[in-house]
Amino acid sequence: MQSVTIVSETIEAVHYPSHIGYVSQLKVTSEIPKSLIQQRRYNKEQCILRKLDSIIIRKMFCINIQMK
Repeated sequence: MQSVTIVSETIEAVHYPSHIGYVSQLKVTSEIPKSLIQQRRYNKEQCILRKLDSIIIRKMFCINIQMK
C-alpha cells in the first residue's frame, strides 16, 4: 500500500435573504500511512549502515593489502 486517499464531505450553510441553502464540498487528501513512513525510515537507516559497513570493510581490506 503506497498511500491512503481520504475523501471527506463538508456541508456549509449559506444564508440568503429569504432562505438558507446548503453547499456540499468534497475534500480529497492523500496520506502516506505512518507504518509505511516508519518502514521507509528504517530501510533508509539500514541502507546507510550497510554503506558504512562496506566502507569500513573496504578500508580494512586496503590496510591489509598495504601491510603485506
